[in-house]
Amino acid sequence: ATQEEVDKITKELNLAIEQKVEKPELEDKVICDEHTFRVKVVDESGKVLENMKFLLDGGFADCRYELLTNEKGILEYKVQSYDYDLTFTVKPLEEKYNSQPEKMTFETNASAKIVSVNGEKLSDKEMFFTLVSKEKPQEVNKKELQKAIQLAKSLEEEKYTEESYQRILKALNVAEALLENEKATQEEVDKATVELNRAISEKVEVEKPKPELPKPEEPKPELPKPEEPKPELPKPEEPKLEKPLTSQSGNPNQQKPNEVPVKTGDDSKSLPFMTTMVISMGAIYFILKRRMK
Repeated sequence: ATQEEVDKITKELNLAIEQKVEKPELEDKVICDEHTFRVKVVDESGKVLENMKFLLDGGFADCRYELLTNEKGILEYKVQSYDYDLTFTVKPLEEKYNSQPEKMTFETNASAKIVSVNGEKLSDKEMFFTLVSKEKPQEVNKKELQKAIQLAKSLEEEKYTEESYQRILKALNVAEALLENEKATQEEVDKATVELNRAISEKVEVEKPKPELPKPEEPKPELPKPEEPKPELPKPEEPKLEKPLTSQSGNPNQQKPNEVPVKTGDDSKSLPFMTTMVISMGAIYFILKRRMK
């Protein structure tokens, strides 16, 4: 061989070495080969799901296995020497998920080697199980949290002690963060609402100086009330003395016609007594008459 031919071959060999392409490892692409069934399990957003349960059913009781996805969301089964001439079915056991597809199948030949997956020959095509949650995400109610936040913001800082107001601010910051967090759970929201309302209820107002009250006036001494004048009683009238009855001639001792004179003994002694009796009787009569009026 000439030097020219050697140089040409050397150049072509070096070029081929530079353009070599490394074959990706199975774990990088997650494909099945004749010895191992592999599939990646993800949710509807494409996030890998670990520790998901699947049932591998070979068609009879002694060939049923429960498989779990690993931390990379990969489900795999290595075919054993006794797994020949079988058709395996793989389906999820998670009841809270719907699966797309519902199941997968693969077949083995007499040499216990995988020859097809889902009715197709082995290829470099990646296999996926997509699990969709049956439960709709629960809507988180943040109305009470919003009310507590509005109440906290309405408080005036200067009216409360620094310590109590700082507690309100700390709870308020947590509440506002959860209000903006779309992934916050109802439990987290309820807890933040309780903490903020507790901080508000335990606020302490700053004591204001009490205004000085005016001194009460000393009571003035009461003056004695003037005595009411007593009504004057009318003076009793003095009884008038009645004159003794006299005859027409003016002589009290003069005997009336047809009058029998009464003998009294000494007339000079009986006259004063009679006069006193007449006056007394008149006075008694006058007093009785006034009382009857």
